[in-house]
This record gives sequence, C-alpha cells and structure tokens, in this order.
Amino acid sequence: MRSKECLQNEKHTFRYYDLVKKTIYDLYPLRRDKIKTFKYLNRYLYADARYEAESKNCNGDISKENFELIEGEVDPNIAALVRLEILNTILLDDTFIFAYNYLVHGDNTYTNYPKLKGYSPKVVDENTLNNINKLICSYKEDYPKNKLCMFLTDIDNKNYHDKSNYKLSKDYNWWLKAFNMAYEIFDKIRVNSSNVNEALITVEDINTGDDALDLTVKEIICYLSDRYNFDIAKEQRVMLSLLSDFIEDKYIKQLKEADLVSDRDETTTFGALTCSQQTKAIVLILKELGVNFNNTAKIFVARVIKVITGRNLQNIRIRMEINYKDEKDIKDLEVVADFFKELLPSLSKKIKENIKLYS
Repeated sequence: MRSKECLQNEKHTFRYYDLVKKTIYDLYPLRRDKIKTFKYLNRYLYADARYEAESKNCNGDISKENFELIEGEVDPNIAALVRLEILNTILLDDTFIFAYNYLVHGDNTYTNYPKLKGYSPKVVDENTLNNINKLICSYKEDYPKNKLCMFLTDIDNKNYHDKSNYKLSKDYNWWLKAFNMAYEIFDKIRVNSSNVNEALITVEDINTGDDALDLTVKEIICYLSDRYNFDIAKEQRVMLSLLSDFIEDKYIKQLKEADLVSDRDETTTFGALTCSQQTKAIVLILKELGVNFNNTAKIFVARVIKVITGRNLQNIRIRMEINYKDEKDIKDLEVVADFFKELLPSLSKKIKENIKLYS
C-alpha cells in the first residue's frame, strides 16, 4: 500500500498525525536519494539523540526545558514515538526503503541507538534504486516531469496523445502541463479512496480557463482510473471505476455526441459548400493573408469562421486542420480549389500543387 493512502486510511490511529504526514510528504521527493533521506531524518527526527549527546558532553547539565530545538525539529519528548508511527506508515511501501532501514537501525550522527526490536531491515543492493523507480512509476507517482517524452513511454499515454493531438494540435508545453496536472489530481484522488463524492468534486472543479485543457485532463484521469490496478484495495478499485464511469458519462459521451452532430452537419451544405469545405476555404484565405495557427490561437480563427458561416463552433474546430493523407480532406480541398479557380486563381493553383506534393 502507498504510504499516502496508509496515512489517510489509518488517520484515526495516529497520535501525531500532522507530524507524521509532514514527514512523509517531505520525504516523497527524496526517496531515490539515500544521502538526502538520511540528512532529512537526522535533521528533523532525532532531537532526542542530539539532546542525549549534548547532555553527555556537558556532564548532564542541560535540561530538556533548556534544550534548544532546531527549527522544524520534532520535540525530543515525542521524537521516538513519531519515528515509530512513520515507520509503521511506510512499512509496506518499498519506495521508502532507505528511510525504513535508517529508522529501523536508528541511524543518526549524534549517538548510537540500538536496532528496533520487531523490525527487520530490508535488503538493499545494486538493484534497489531501479526497483524504487519502477515502483514509483507503477504507482503513477512519477511526476512532475519536465519532458513530455517521459510521459509518452507509457503506452496508454502515447496512444491518447497521438489520437487526440491531431484534433487538438497543441504544443509541447501544453501537453506536458496536461499530463502533469492529470497525474497530480489522480494522485490526490487515490489518497481518499473511501470518498467517491470528494473525488467527483475534485474532477468537476478542474478549471484552468482553457476548456480544451480541462477536458484533456479529465480524459487522462478517466483512463488512468479505469486501468489502474497496481497494489490496490478492492474498495479503491470500486471508487476508481465509479469515477471513470462518471467522467465518461458526463464529459466524454457529450463530446462523442457532439462529433455525431458534426458528422450530420458535415453532409449539410450552406450554399455550395459543407462545413469542412467552408472551414478549410477560410483557413486557406487567412493563411494567404498571413494569419496562421503559429501566430493566432485556433479558437480565435474558429470564432471568426463561426460568425461568417453560422456553423457550430465544435464542428468548425475539429475540421480546421488539413491532412493531406486523408481521402476526405483531399476531396474537400479539390472542391475548394475549383471554387477559388476564377476569383483566386493563384490560391487555387497552390492548393492543387499541395495536393500533388503531400498526398
């Protein structure tokens, strides 16, 4: 079980919950680093050992009342109990193997503590770091990332990205933000697996001001929830299934229905052109005028096309890109080229040349 989930599930059993939680969350980014883990534990959790060492050096003249704590250090009167609660929290989470072993051995730089009775150190060898990385990845805790390709090594992420990006046409940083957001929210949702309503509210509250980003994050959370099965309790699996179904019903099905409307709308002509043909015609004219998707947001172009054509904005947005490998797009471009033949002969010629060149 993940330490975050153990902490939440057993919250009622802790005497020093806040201190344990702070320590666990502080140690999360240090799990791969044995030295930093030791320094953190030594710095904050061994005031009792430090007091014992300083007291010996001063022949017992220092009282605990006069002993000065370092900022953030756990009180020496409860330090041993806090360490024990931390140890029990990370017991089944081998991503914390370095912290676990240090706590079992009582390792610190102040004095020699005996190994804790009833606990056995775990084996650390040349494969340990690789095993930690694999576990972190399996737990979907491998975020935030600073490279999109690191997310796309996951086959589900890659398939979703490749399928969606053709329609969305978003840049590298946009996708990186989407995956980091989705993983962070998915992590938070799993911590409180007993509260489905809270998970639903968390998803519904996603609001970045970018509708496409919000929906993408929800879709990523949807398939993560549907497929996550690593080291998971039965009740958590039920909660994630409910969450996935909720996102599918409330958001994704609506998008699919909009696509069905788009398909029907596509066959309807206003004048002589379908929605796809009108959209591509205006996009091509704007490109001739120097307006393209590199210097202008697609949504602004789509809104202009909506005003001119009266078409549905969603129908327009999914037909703005031109794919020279798509047979239907080629047919639409041929119609547009013929339409421009007399009024804009140079543009008509360019369209036909591009069809030959790229198709």
